Amino acid sequence: DLLEKTSQDLIIPPRFAAYPDCEDAIWHGIQKAMTGALPPREAVEEAAAACLQVVETAGQLTETR
Repeated sequence: DLLEKTSQDLIIPPRFAAYPDCEDAIWHGIQKAMTGALPPREAVEEAAAACLQVVETAGQLTETR
């Protein structure tokens, strides 16, 4: 059923230059949670902080949190 639905839908990643670096940071967080290197919550928090840093460094964050 899921495969059937997938053939009808398309997921488009966000369109900003730093997205590949954010995706990489998220993946590293997922790996840490999956291997038990970090508890899931900490892995997500670390990945979110890394994404924020990537976006800030790229100069693409216009508002403060």
